[in-house]
Amino acid sequence: SDPQFFPFLYNLGRVFVLLNLPENAIRVLEKARGVLHAFAGTHLLLGQAYARAGDDRAAVVSFREASRRNRLDLAPLIALGNFYVSRKDMTQARYYFDKVLEVRPEDANARTGLGRILMEKGDPMKARMLLKEIPTENIDGSERKDYDRALHYYRAVLATDLRDYGDAVREYARLLKHPGDPFFLETNIKDIQRRREIVRRLAEASGSSLE
Repeated sequence: SDPQFFPFLYNLGRVFVLLNLPENAIRVLEKARGVLHAFAGTHLLLGQAYARAGDDRAAVVSFREASRRNRLDLAPLIALGNFYVSRKDMTQARYYFDKVLEVRPEDANARTGLGRILMEKGDPMKARMLLKEIPTENIDGSERKDYDRALHYYRAVLATDLRDYGDAVREYARLLKHPGDPFFLETNIKDIQRRREIVRRLAEASGSSLE
């Protein structure tokens, strides 16, 4: 009943972002920003919503404001790097990923970003070497939760390009274990299932191990 209740506005905006409804998210999150401008999280979500809506200038401004408001949070810098990869500006993307790695040299998402840059530059061997070095499991074998699972998609694409079909099957399987992951808000899960089936057949035809 209170249109200025910040937690409701913020969480509703977050839901709209997760549902890939950027216009709805922008409408609600701009209200949240007006209520509490200092909170970095609102600016980060707004950046994501603006980017999906195609308002690149507003997206960059919001991501930068999120970083300025909370220097300890590296997520806005990762978001900026990913944004520039998606816009094919690899120089700017590299700048932001490097800024993250200066603070946290083993950051999985920044290293994934560097791998994506190598992919875009047409160097699949180096990209794969870099992405395969990123740990996704703990010492006890349990799955880590501090990385973007889109990593498995990029690994699978590279394995397919390099004709390591068995590894591609395994990477797609890791991704498909989490059907509720945000990755599938922008990528149709049926497309990933179809890709896994194709590489599984190629693996069987080539005698690649699926273990």
